[in-house]
Amino acid sequence: MKSALLLNDSHLWGVWTYSALSQANLLFDPILSEEIDEDFSNKYRALFVPGGWSKNKLASLDRKAKDTLRDFVEKGGIYVGICGGASLACEEGLGFLKIRRSRERIPSYSGPCRVKVIKEHPLFKNIRNCLFFLWFPPKFEIHDETVQVLGYFWEATPQAFVSDLCLKDHWKNLEHFERKYRIPLDPKKMIGSPLIMEGSLKKGKVLLSLIHFDTPQFKNGSILIENIIKYYQLPIVKSRPTKALDLKKLISKNKNFPTKDVSFIYREFKNLFERVKEILSYAQRNFLFYRRTSYFYQWKRGIRGLELLNLFFMLDEILKCLAKEQISELTLEILCGSIEEVKNLTNVVLEALRQEYESFRNGDPFGRHNQAAEIFGDNLKSYGGLYRILINYLERFLVYLWRN
Repeated sequence: MKSALLLNDSHLWGVWTYSALSQANLLFDPILSEEIDEDFSNKYRALFVPGGWSKNKLASLDRKAKDTLRDFVEKGGIYVGICGGASLACEEGLGFLKIRRSRERIPSYSGPCRVKVIKEHPLFKNIRNCLFFLWFPPKFEIHDETVQVLGYFWEATPQAFVSDLCLKDHWKNLEHFERKYRIPLDPKKMIGSPLIMEGSLKKGKVLLSLIHFDTPQFKNGSILIENIIKYYQLPIVKSRPTKALDLKKLISKNKNFPTKDVSFIYREFKNLFERVKEILSYAQRNFLFYRRTSYFYQWKRGIRGLELLNLFFMLDEILKCLAKEQISELTLEILCGSIEEVKNLTNVVLEALRQEYESFRNGDPFGRHNQAAEIFGDNLKSYGGLYRILINYLERFLVYLWRN
């Protein structure tokens, strides 16, 4: 049986996980929460859940879906959660393991760290140095002696960030910035905290990882995924490299494509992507964003950062899919039917972000769009409002496109 990748409220992190599992040739289906039905256990061997706000992930599951997932694991299924997907399986979420989120954590650690692992465990075979990536992880408290911790936080690296501070430059100034930012920043407080753990739920297995083994261009992450596939004996498919195709040639050679719709939908998404790039370029020119890698930007503390990055990387992925994949008529119909609402939502969100960035740059760190709560929600620790509607539209589009 194949695996499933549950993508609700994953966004940028969902793009990472989908790409990483695809590169590992795992046989899997990208799915949405409404597709979790009574036949789920008969179709899937394992369920992967990417990072993202666990509160929103939990809200996307109705009572029937929650019961179905518990039944799936209890009957022998495998649950693999990454960061927010790991939190989803804890006591505050689906309750698969007796693990709780701690309030005492370093909320803004991002980047590489060294991990102390059980070297003899099959998951760490062929991993020579224990360098792994974390992206804003929670901290777990384990209240079950049967849960085995496979890896602990051991050491921060100079390349990592806490909030918008690179540790290479600010090791000696963290106390000052803790007073200024009013949050804990010292990664030494993370030493010994569990990062990857495995437990059981009746006949099933639950692997929870705060390590983002789906981080792009990350060799140890790729090895860890391969080891997870072997360890749980998950089926794979033969690699089928896809060559990017010229959109015009694709349209002209396939008469089944409604030419106007394909060119129209590509152009519309391209225009949205260019608008997002304009906002990001403004933010970079004004020292509000910094390109850390080809797959991630750091933003100045005090502004909304991931909100823009979600749009940037999800729209980029949509364009890549439209350019190289054959699109079913049903998918095209869905995209064309929703594009006007997506455009309107994008315009509202980008205007709010632009105003916020300009206010911050002009010396008003608390400058907000006058409808910020309506647009982004009133909870700074999750996505809400019109913004969540927008990114969930884009996420749904990606699921349809990936299925092609």
